[in-house]
Amino acid sequence: MENSDVFDIRKEAKDLRGQSKINKLLEGAGIANNIFRNGEGDEWTKKALAWVLIDLVKEFISLGDISNAEQYYNQLLQIDFYESDDIVSNQIQFLKPKIDVQYKEIKQAEDLSKANKHSEAFSLMKQLIASGKLKPMHNESYGWIIYRYIKSEINTLDSVSVRKYLWDYMNLKNDRPSMLHSMILNFGLNYSKEHSDFNLLNFFNLWRPGNLRYEDKTNSEHEGNNIPSLISRICRELIDKDYSFDVAEFIDKVKFESSDWGFSSYETIDLLREPFFWKTYNYQKTKQWDELWKSFDFYVENYSIAPASEWHSKILSLAERNMTEVNAWRFFDFFKGWNPSLLTSHDWKDVEKDDKTYKSIGVKAVKKAFEHLKTNQETDLNWLIKAYEEGVNKCPENEWLKRELAILYEKDGDIDKSITIYKELALELYDKPYYWNEFSSLVKNNEDLHLSMLCKAALIEQNDDFLGDVRLALAVVFERKNLIQEAGIELNLYKENRQKNQWKIGTDVDELTSKIKLVEGSNTEKYKELKGMAEEFAFNDLPWIALVYIDSFKDKKGRTRWGFSDGKGIEISPLKKFFNLKNLNLGKVLNFKLKETTKEIDDSKSYWLPSKKIKEYNPLIYRITELEKWSTFENEYAIVDYINQDKNVIHAITFSNQEIFFKSNPKDFKKNDLISGKRIRKKDGDAFRVKLVNIQKEPNNKAIFEIEPKIAVVDGVNHSKSLFHFVVNSKIDGIVRFNETELRPSEGDFIEVRLLSKKDKKKGIVRFKVITIDKTEKINDSLLKATTGEIELKYKSNYGTREYYELDEEEKNSLSADFAFMGDFYIPQFLLEKHNIKSNCFGKIKAINDGSKWKVLDLEIL
Repeated sequence: MENSDVFDIRKEAKDLRGQSKINKLLEGAGIANNIFRNGEGDEWTKKALAWVLIDLVKEFISLGDISNAEQYYNQLLQIDFYESDDIVSNQIQFLKPKIDVQYKEIKQAEDLSKANKHSEAFSLMKQLIASGKLKPMHNESYGWIIYRYIKSEINTLDSVSVRKYLWDYMNLKNDRPSMLHSMILNFGLNYSKEHSDFNLLNFFNLWRPGNLRYEDKTNSEHEGNNIPSLISRICRELIDKDYSFDVAEFIDKVKFESSDWGFSSYETIDLLREPFFWKTYNYQKTKQWDELWKSFDFYVENYSIAPASEWHSKILSLAERNMTEVNAWRFFDFFKGWNPSLLTSHDWKDVEKDDKTYKSIGVKAVKKAFEHLKTNQETDLNWLIKAYEEGVNKCPENEWLKRELAILYEKDGDIDKSITIYKELALELYDKPYYWNEFSSLVKNNEDLHLSMLCKAALIEQNDDFLGDVRLALAVVFERKNLIQEAGIELNLYKENRQKNQWKIGTDVDELTSKIKLVEGSNTEKYKELKGMAEEFAFNDLPWIALVYIDSFKDKKGRTRWGFSDGKGIEISPLKKFFNLKNLNLGKVLNFKLKETTKEIDDSKSYWLPSKKIKEYNPLIYRITELEKWSTFENEYAIVDYINQDKNVIHAITFSNQEIFFKSNPKDFKKNDLISGKRIRKKDGDAFRVKLVNIQKEPNNKAIFEIEPKIAVVDGVNHSKSLFHFVVNSKIDGIVRFNETELRPSEGDFIEVRLLSKKDKKKGIVRFKVITIDKTEKINDSLLKATTGEIELKYKSNYGTREYYELDEEEKNSLSADFAFMGDFYIPQFLLEKHNIKSNCFGKIKAINDGSKWKVLDLEIL
């Protein structure tokens, strides 16, 4: 049913009287109410219902049934129009005196109240009450008279009188929520600010928080100034005056339903959190430190309930800034009570301010809690671990969070998770000494691995000032493994550095010195010998990739680099010193573990084109294999196409139809030689090109037969130029010169060819090189066609082309046709003359496809 149905029923009711009219109007009211119940009502539904109720009230009045008229009149008053309807409002005012026999007295009392004659207004209302004439419909008017009076006389009335009048109001049966009810609450709020004996919280509960209107929950604006909502001012007063109440219960009473004009779920608690923040902030500002700490404690006990919100995060930030130095110990318990699970996504984002970047509150909070653990023992770490896990998820680039999470896992007894994190960090931190030192502490139960990681750290670090802990740890492990000289070297290097910097040497060093003789020297070669185990362990999850040594060259700084490739696009050029090798033969296969990164290169000339993404690889570790030289590259065959004698460069075409070039003595090759080599995809700038390495001439031509043969038709023979032309399809054709083959085919003959192709970069076309050419009995049906039909002669004239049937008898005998057609097939003049065709006739033709059109080779008259 729709709104229009309600209006239609009202029209039908106009011609009815008495109970029939009432029944029809009630039907319309029922339809409107059903529309509302189904959630489909709008302003037009309200208007339709209002006019049905108006008609019902009028009909009951005409029947003298004031009781029912009053019932439906009250329903009419309860319709809440989004925008006031003047016509409906006028009807309400028109009907009121007809229903309310006390209307004149009530109206008089209201006018007296509005004129500030409050005693007279109250006197009149008390007479109505005493005579029992004050009906429920008058309660709203009486409530306004009370409100105007106490507001006007607020400075003269004592607290007991004010509370009495408010109690009288609370006992009225007027509509709630309503503007009047909200005005009464606003009065109570303002009154409580000046009268300490007035309990705002008790009054608010008596008033009932469920009566808050939409307008009471939203801020407003007046003359450009923001006016805080009524409920926000209530909450601020409750916080400022230190009212004691159950926060969860309060929130439940004042909660903003999600359907209530789009309020978010956290707004209610933030009405309390915001003023609490400013109250706490003022304690800091006025340096009331005891009150500040108490405030933080009170907050976590009462406001650390879900949901997360902006003001909850601001309280955390305030605590983090203040709980420093001698008060830093307070933060760990505060943060735990604050509930880190309420950190928002925004809390993990760095802050940009005044061209500077500041750490997010999420990162600062977890790190401050972590610092606490360095000097304090805590048993419950699960909550902090979860916070760190969320931080790592939100800030995947933050290595510090990952490292500290690994330490937390270790402290919590989950060493496997710690090791997993450090393995994941390997690609980011493999060149950082502190990474290997920290990792070594996680594998102390494996002494060989522990030692290997310490060696790796010592090998990387160039500044001895940062190696104190590493050297001591190395000395201890070397001594335990009976490597006394190596232990003495580490201990000597440690002491020399401490003495040079005038740093204190601990008693544990003296104990070691009593067992180990100091030795001058270096353990660098020992580090190199032992570091492999650490590398293998850290990079264990990465695959080994076989790369072939393809060249050696000097970089721009004059350093020797060795080039390696997998032949398919992965290339690296590490410095020679990366390898613990003196020499390496070309083609040698090594296994590498690689770090892969993606790099964006913006080389486009147009801003709307996307930048290119290329992959780069850096070697982490390597090992020598026993594989044969070049064995991991694919074999590739090619045909020599051209020899540049001046530059000693050989041009060839591979069997995969790609041009390659290589330097060689021109005497070693000749055109059309079959060669083979190992195929690699070599990086050339930002692109790749195919290259052959380990090239050699093939002793026979067997490999040529790997090229797939194609069936072609000869569509033209030019004896004067000693060549013929062939066609494979619309995209492939070519020319063969007589000196390149012993074949002398005729037009229409089929041949079998093997071809390679290359691109003519200057002309932008593809050229085909014939490798073999042979006779064949095979036929390509797509290139040959035989058909029958009428041969229609055509004659050229000054007036265009004429048909045979347009000629007179004399012309038929004297003229020769210039060409003919059989359907879409063009027949040249020489074929007409050859078969002496003088008139239209039926025949059979044989045609070949030259790649773009059909060419008639011969015909036969039927």
